[in-house]
Order: sequence, then structure tokens, then C-alpha cells
Amino acid sequence: MAKFRFSLEKLLQIKKFKEDQKAIELAVAQAKLNRILQDKSNLTDKKGVYFTLPMKAEINLQQLRAGNDYLLQINRQIKMAEKNITMAEKKVEEKRLLLTHANQEKRSVELLREKHLLAFKKAENQTSMKNENEVALRMLRDNGNNPV
Repeated sequence: MAKFRFSLEKLLQIKKFKEDQKAIELAVAQAKLNRILQDKSNLTDKKGVYFTLPMKAEINLQQLRAGNDYLLQINRQIKMAEKNITMAEKKVEEKRLLLTHANQEKRSVELLREKHLLAFKKAENQTSMKNENEVALRMLRDNGNNPV
């Protein structure tokens, strides 16, 4: 029995490798987005903690300004994190589309391989049936010439 050989096997391997690379790139982009989301959450928590701190009865102008500056800084960092989140989400979506495209390219070569494999199996079955028929005919012919 002959061995199945797909002439585009190297191309299929390359397509699989590209798909794996795109999956890794997507995972990295998703991890970066998650890190930015976590940073924003931490900033929001810091802001919330500041408002829950007990206030002293006496607070001077310098302490008030320092607290206000702290809140402004946290708000700026939150806005920057929101911009980064938007960019990271776009990057994740871009990587997801690239992965989908790579998956489609690989799948098209896999389908071609499956078609070739089916054609190979069909040809092998036909050859096998032909050989079996020839053996059966030969046995019938030989048995017909030599009665027992």
C-alpha cells in the first residue's frame, strides 16, 4: 500500500506556524490590556480610599492643596489609563482579526489536504478492489480447469 504524500505539506506547516504566532501575539495584547485595566482599577481604588480617610478637625491650606493635587494626579492617571485602554482594545481587536485571517488561510490548505487524502484513499480502494477481483477471477479460472 502506497503512503499518502501531500505536496503542500510544507505550506500547511507554515500556515500552522503563522497561526500559532498570531495566537501568541493576541495573548500578549490581551495580557497588556488586562494589565492596563488592573492599573486603572488600582487607581480608582486609591481614589476611593482617599475619600474614606477620616478628616481631621483642623486642616490647613497646605494639606488641603496637597490632597487636591493628589486627586488631580490620580484623575490624570485614570484618564491616561482610559486612553491606553482604548488603544489596547483596538490592538487586541486587530490581533484577533489577524488570527482569524491566519486561521482561515490554514483551514483552506487543510481542506485541500483532506480532499487529496480522500482522493488517495479512493484510488487505493479501487486498486485494492481491482487486485482482489483479479485474484478471484484467477482462482475461479484455475478451479474451473482443475476439477477435484
